[in-house]
Amino acid sequence: MVEVPDKQCDLVMKGGITSGVVYPRAIRRITQDYRLLNIGGTSAGAIAAVVAAACEYRRQGDPTRGVEPTPTAFDHLEAVTTEITQPGFIRGLFQATPAGKPVLDLGLALVTGSGSTVRRILTVAGFVLRRSWLFAVLAGVLVASWFALASFGAWAIVDAGVSWKGWVALVLGAVLLVPVTIALVVPVALGALARFVLAANQALMDNSLGLVTGHNSDPDGPPALTDWLHRTIQESAGLGLDEPLTFSMLKGADLEHPVVNLRLITTDLSYSRPVDLPANREGWTSYLFDPDEMARFFPPSVVEAMKGSGRPRPHGSRMLYPFPADDLPIVAAARLSLSFPILLSTLPLWSAHPTREGELVEHCMSDGGISSNFPIHFFDALFPGRPTFGLDLQPYPDPKEQEARDREKEPYVLFGAPRRPGFSSVNNLFTFFRQLLDAALNWRDSLQGELPGYRDRICQIRLTKTEGGLNLDMKKEVVDTLVVRGAEAGEAVCTQFDWKSHRFTRFLTLVEMLHEQLGPDAAQKKLAEFRTEAGDDIPLETWPTYAGHEPDWWPRTSPVVAEALNRVTWAEDAKTPLPKPTMRIVPKV
Repeated sequence: MVEVPDKQCDLVMKGGITSGVVYPRAIRRITQDYRLLNIGGTSAGAIAAVVAAACEYRRQGDPTRGVEPTPTAFDHLEAVTTEITQPGFIRGLFQATPAGKPVLDLGLALVTGSGSTVRRILTVAGFVLRRSWLFAVLAGVLVASWFALASFGAWAIVDAGVSWKGWVALVLGAVLLVPVTIALVVPVALGALARFVLAANQALMDNSLGLVTGHNSDPDGPPALTDWLHRTIQESAGLGLDEPLTFSMLKGADLEHPVVNLRLITTDLSYSRPVDLPANREGWTSYLFDPDEMARFFPPSVVEAMKGSGRPRPHGSRMLYPFPADDLPIVAAARLSLSFPILLSTLPLWSAHPTREGELVEHCMSDGGISSNFPIHFFDALFPGRPTFGLDLQPYPDPKEQEARDREKEPYVLFGAPRRPGFSSVNNLFTFFRQLLDAALNWRDSLQGELPGYRDRICQIRLTKTEGGLNLDMKKEVVDTLVVRGAEAGEAVCTQFDWKSHRFTRFLTLVEMLHEQLGPDAAQKKLAEFRTEAGDDIPLETWPTYAGHEPDWWPRTSPVVAEALNRVTWAEDAKTPLPKPTMRIVPKV
């Protein structure tokens, strides 16, 4: 008989588009040893997170909706794995609009192709020019002209030979055809490129700045990404398609001790900041949504669930509903998190103008990976009570770099290993902008992953350039390889993690951070001086931030805290974790 594990853990998964195929087997292995309490992710990691949350929901059961506790709930991930490994299945989920399909085909050819900058330019030129009827006609005329000239010269030679005047005429004809060809081809080629760019821009503007909505409104057509994800979530949770699984259903009746706590992240481009999902919390933006707009992105049952019992607010010809918080279907949150720029359409939400009373503004919600592609901070604590595991997608080292390291065989799965900065040569504009983007998006996550006490709970799953990412047309054997790699990652997490060592390292890191921030032997002095200077003149009870504390909390607590911190002593030769941590207080997203 299968039993639910007693040990608890949190799990966070990184974004990576098709790289997410590694997650099902990894999750299934981890959940054989752990019960998932907190689950988070971004982009493709959000897909894995919502499916894992649905499985844990079913494993725990929900008697209020007739869902019996099912210890084998995570076995459903094997059916998911079988489905996504079918040839062409992943590519079929990304259904571009008719106007956007040429742009998607070209973009994938550029991103997943290899070769020099010149080769990429030739790829673009060939793709664009093949679609221009004017260029085809012109090319036909020019080829016919060259053929006629060559045929005439050959005929003249065979028939009676060619005089020097004839040779001059042939050479002049051939020479003159070159500038004529250039003069005709270049404007036509530039015109074709301009028309393609304008058409691509219009396709994006007409489809919320994306090539793929993720939803197929034809019920008889093949499922698109969001439709498939909705079905997968509901089947994993043991629910029907007309009762979308929500954040509140995952949490259960006791909000202080949720059954499953799911957190995802999206990016509000209009405010240039991340948004933690579920949103609409106190002190943050209260969003609204238009059900007619959402119908372009979600199945009808999801849109109806989003409307709930909210009261609509008229705005011109629109009826805007409050964007749900805990009652938000988790498939909607996942779609908000995985709006990969250009590939998947952004989602429009609305809110009150920040400065103009009574005016509403439209927000552009995009991929959560723009803000944090590996939000392992979601469930972190200064001193953890349970492990927070991270499944991190990393590039496999370049073979040239392996040769430089004495041809060592680099593993594809690394758990808790000391992390070296990932080096990439910057030798052209393409690599320059690629590394520029990577530094802007991932530097925080990359640096934290190098810290002791943080890196030792992260499993790196390393992918080559032809695996995952935007490789939508991966061959079945490649997908199968990634699935096996995911199983290896899950096994590494369960067999190589040392909880006692992890907590002790985190304790050292915490104490060192307090020591560095407060200054050696200064904690008691600083607090004592402040307490003396403040005296009894601080109107504690009237401070808004003092609410909830007992009136004498500060006088009683400050000496105790100062004394406790002052007892932390450090020898000059004390060994502390490297690199050193730092503390930075920022608003919670």
